[in-house]
Amino acid sequence: MNNYYIFIDNLQQVEIEKLRKYDLLANKLGLIHECKTRIIPYLEISNRIKAYIQSNKKERNIRGEREERKRTSK
Repeated sequence: MNNYYIFIDNLQQVEIEKLRKYDLLANKLGLIHECKTRIIPYLEISNRIKAYIQSNKKERNIRGEREERKRTSK
């Protein structure tokens, strides 16, 4: 589970760095063309990342159901 948190931290750092670079680019383009710019964020996830996230969600759901059964059976 520790690797999962490292993966999320790295992903967040990459996204923050990308946003910073887009912001710098937008500011430069705005100065060059004398106009206002704004960044419209959207998320594009590869199938592998999406599958990894979904498998973790399923695993957590199964664990939660097992714990709930243990509590109710006592």
